[in-house]
Amino acid sequence: MRRRLRKHNKGDPELNIIPLMNVMVILIPYLLTTAIFSQVAILELKLPQVSQGPATDQVPNNEPPPLQLNVVILKDAISITDNRKGELTRIVKKGGKFDLEKLSNSLLTIKDRLKGLGQEKRDLNLLAEPTIDYETLVQVMDAVRVTTVQSGGQAVALDLFPEISLGDAPPSSTGTTEP
Repeated sequence: MRRRLRKHNKGDPELNIIPLMNVMVILIPYLLTTAIFSQVAILELKLPQVSQGPATDQVPNNEPPPLQLNVVILKDAISITDNRKGELTRIVKKGGKFDLEKLSNSLLTIKDRLKGLGQEKRDLNLLAEPTIDYETLVQVMDAVRVTTVQSGGQAVALDLFPEISLGDAPPSSTGTTEP
């Protein structure tokens, strides 16, 4: 005679999640303490306007054209120019670095001169040669936007030209050409 073995169905087995919870209790604080929290800074740049018609160089009523300031970053110098007088200041690179404090002070002088003439200028064109590295470009942008002045024994941040447009520097007039 055969004996039948019955399987006793005791129901679904319980899932033991205690080891998983132990791993999570250790893993979550570890991930939170080792995570690198990055700080992202965003600069708003003004892009050049696209015109629909032909460019016109005529200014009505013989008025001078509106003032346009340019900061041109070359491989060996930074030049501050405008569309009326040409080059205003040239800051030569010394020791492999640009003198950004001198750049800020020159722009502050120009801004004060414009205020004396009753003009409030907030925009500026930043023109760079293609060989200028990104770090230098960002440092110059920071020096152009804001400077620090001493007022009453305290350092106060002062806006220079916060509205920046980017572009390519015009070809240098040194006359050197690569064969």
